[in-house]
Amino acid sequence: MERLKTWIDNGQHNREVVFYLRFATGTDPALVRTVAKNALATKDDIAALYVIAAIIARDDLHNAASLDAAFIPCLNLLTEKHDARWVDQAWFQPTAKTFFASLSPALHGLCGGALVGYVGLFPTDSNRTDTAPDYGVLAGAVELGVVLTDIEMLP
Repeated sequence: MERLKTWIDNGQHNREVVFYLRFATGTDPALVRTVAKNALATKDDIAALYVIAAIIARDDLHNAASLDAAFIPCLNLLTEKHDARWVDQAWFQPTAKTFFASLSPALHGLCGGALVGYVGLFPTDSNRTDTAPDYGVLAGAVELGVVLTDIEMLP
């Protein structure tokens, strides 16, 4: 565990560390928040989506401290990059439905907005003749209970 803490303190191996922390039991929840800080500082989208998945997967991270310090900032980072791959990491988690059911309407809106802005969900490429959304991401979002509230953004 000392090596893990050293890596976290040094901002090393963020993706691997948070992937481990997602499944590890008995580890300090603050470690995930620290990795989130590291991921945000380096704009590491893979580490950020693993942070989101870890928060959803672990009941001990379903709290305001984790939402404010890690979930929301990581979701915002991915939204800026038009990246909704976090859904692929989250929809099958046994804790996902209870996690999303516990969110405030504002956070549901944030999650929905992250999906509506996703280029792959509602393609905007002018060379494409179809406008079909990426139903895999959409189905994952529905499974999670994420409500798409920003209807005016739909094509």
